[in-house]
Amino acid sequence: MLSNLGTIRHGQGRLKEALDAKERALAILRGIVTVDETERTLTGIGLVHLDAGRHSQARAAFTDALDLARQAGELRREVGPLLGLARLELALGRPRQSVEQLDAVLALATSTGERLEEAETLVTLAEAYGALGEHERALRVAQSAEGPATLEARARAAQAAACLGLGQAERGADLAVQASRTQRDTSQWLARSRTLLILACARHLAGDPHRARRHWTRARRLRTLLERAF
Repeated sequence: MLSNLGTIRHGQGRLKEALDAKERALAILRGIVTVDETERTLTGIGLVHLDAGRHSQARAAFTDALDLARQAGELRREVGPLLGLARLELALGRPRQSVEQLDAVLALATSTGERLEEAETLVTLAEAYGALGEHERALRVAQSAEGPATLEARARAAQAAACLGLGQAERGADLAVQASRTQRDTSQWLARSRTLLILACARHLAGDPHRARRHWTRARRLRTLLERAF
């Protein structure tokens, strides 16, 4: 399906192709009024815009998805767009507001049995705690997230970042290497570019400037390629 293709391209960092696929899927879905798929596609469009740094477009897509779920009375379908809005707050440099929203999203995901979104919320919550400097809490929350390989890789990256904040450079490097390998094997290039930056910081803090520079260069090169593609 076009929306699923868009999700794959998003993970690969091919944001333009992801957006094209999801917008085409949305045009089709609006015609047949499928709440689940339409909400999921709108939320996916918001996530693509979020990773592209287009915050106003991301907010508009998340808000449209949330309005659709509420109009349909589908409480469980509110989880995705609410999580997107919380991630947007974090991207805008407002981790405290993000945590407040994520607490509510986590409760909703748990009560409605949305296990994947529950795990995604935990990882985002760990990232928000890390941005607040609450590294021990970030580590605990990230360790509690369980899901598919791509999500667990993101959780390990969050754990790695928390370890750096706690002064545990070697442990952070090990976790970042694990996350980076999984992201490489699953073609999660955008996420891998971020994990490589965490790994570069870990190597630097561990007193290995040569490997730190190498990881930094790989991260920037990968990010540049993805930005050119978009």
